[in-house]
Amino acid sequence: MEKKQAASAIEPLARAAGLVARPVVDPPPEMTREHRRLIFAKLHDVYIDEQRGYAEGWGDKKIAVDLGVPEAWVANIRAENFGDVKDNEEVRKFLDIYRDEFLPAFNAIAERQRVLADEQKKLAEAIKAFDARYTPLVREGEAIRKAVAR
Repeated sequence: MEKKQAASAIEPLARAAGLVARPVVDPPPEMTREHRRLIFAKLHDVYIDEQRGYAEGWGDKKIAVDLGVPEAWVANIRAENFGDVKDNEEVRKFLDIYRDEFLPAFNAIAERQRVLADEQKKLAEAIKAFDARYTPLVREGEAIRKAVAR
């Protein structure tokens, strides 16, 4: 325990002096011509054009996984040769459903909730007014009932 504390106290000084061994990290792999050719061929198959982007189900990440290469390589080859990716068919379908189905349904529910909240507020006010008007009447009625019951 004491050795651990001593080591942790010395570690910052040793690191500052450049005496602490740093873990060895393998450099990232370099892209070969074969990698470029494979990525280009896959992009040619699944990238429609700059306006529409990728075909449904495809993107930089999916190509990278499919080919077993870093996603950055795919993004670089695509940007250099095919253009920037804005979206794809799946994204457009999602946005269409969001715009045409979700938002109207959400807005209808939100409006209904607002209406119900207004009605609930009016009902609470009516109950309060009813209570204020008739609570004294109920008390008087109870007093009369007790007086007559004697």
